[in-house]
Amino acid sequence: MMGKTGNRSRAWLNRLAACAALAGAASASIAGQPCHYSVEIVQHLCGAPNPNSPTFGQSISANGTVAGYYWDCVTDSDNSRSFIWPVGASMQTITLPTGTALMEALGLNDNGWIVGRMNLSNDTFSDLAFLYHDGQVINLGTLPGGTHSEANAIANDGTIVGWWGNLGTGIPTPSEAFRWTNGLMIGLGPILQTAASKAYDISENGLITGWVGDADNTDAHAFILNGSRVTILPVIEGGFTSEGRAINSSGNIAGYGRRQGPTGNTIFGAFVWINGQMITLGVLPGFTHSNAYGMNAHNQVVGGCSPGVHGFVWQDGVMTDLNDVIQTSIPSFTMRLARSINDAGQITGDATTQNGTVVVRLTPIAQFADLTGDCAVGPADLAQLLSQWGQCPGRLPCAADLNADAIVGPADLAQLLAHWG
Repeated sequence: MMGKTGNRSRAWLNRLAACAALAGAASASIAGQPCHYSVEIVQHLCGAPNPNSPTFGQSISANGTVAGYYWDCVTDSDNSRSFIWPVGASMQTITLPTGTALMEALGLNDNGWIVGRMNLSNDTFSDLAFLYHDGQVINLGTLPGGTHSEANAIANDGTIVGWWGNLGTGIPTPSEAFRWTNGLMIGLGPILQTAASKAYDISENGLITGWVGDADNTDAHAFILNGSRVTILPVIEGGFTSEGRAINSSGNIAGYGRRQGPTGNTIFGAFVWINGQMITLGVLPGFTHSNAYGMNAHNQVVGGCSPGVHGFVWQDGVMTDLNDVIQTSIPSFTMRLARSINDAGQITGDATTQNGTVVVRLTPIAQFADLTGDCAVGPADLAQLLSQWGQCPGRLPCAADLNADAIVGPADLAQLLAHWG
């Protein structure tokens, strides 16, 4: 039976947890200084006469593993090859199946399963979606009448999303979003009720985003599909399209849209949809366009600004040029495009160096008492500390044990509050 002291302690913790919840409701995170990052790079090496091959990171898993593709050493982009780059290991090329001319990895889950597009040597089809796991490549094919399919994302339960269509005649569809589960590809057109669509991402609780409309460059609207319920988002402010490129389990999405420029040109503008509100991200100084491609559970967003292309990270209403917060001595390094960000804040994409285009893995440089990896100490960190209150498992220091005495208690709380902000 818990004594009076235990009851008072538990009541105190409950009140503190309630305060943390209220603080979190008022401000989902504390706006602090932007993260600073250490950098790792890798590039496919070809040998003479072209010693280096452009290499592109597309997706990063929870543990920091990266998947992407590089251009063939002889024919460049005509024959891409997929790779996986685990933490602490070298880049590993995925062997092309017999009869396959190219493979481009686009999505990765936490089990190391990869999806993307591949092209068959006989070129009967344009590209076909594939799934790679446990050393095997599975051709996902298309629905009847299709000449093309592309898999863009895969959840940890193996559900895949992408799109298929007939790129020649447009019949039965120029593009239709699909969901692939347990060997079965299902077109989402009847649920989305639109002439054309594409799906780009799926969250761990099954939410899907992409675009619906006649075409992505004319009238597309971003959507959120939750089971059979569809939410159609507005176009970007002052624009004529929107499309979702990333979604988290809270139903928040990141993407971009198009608007007409002063000379009739098209300008791309990044946005986030958070708690039912569309927020324009703007652009980095000196740039015209912005595109958002990745988003994590903390609503941190990554993408790129162009022309000239600099990668950015957006958090708490502030867009930061990643080149301003990367600590590296790599000659002529420029972070060109950020494609994906995991919940630990690690980022992948590509950068240019004196040796050409390389894959990048950025890791936030730890800030004391930042338990969530969002480079700020606030309500989310307090909630995590309270959830670990008491003796650490195995009587060994745990994540919220800031003073390393194997107990999460008042001393750790005092240190967290001292670093708040």
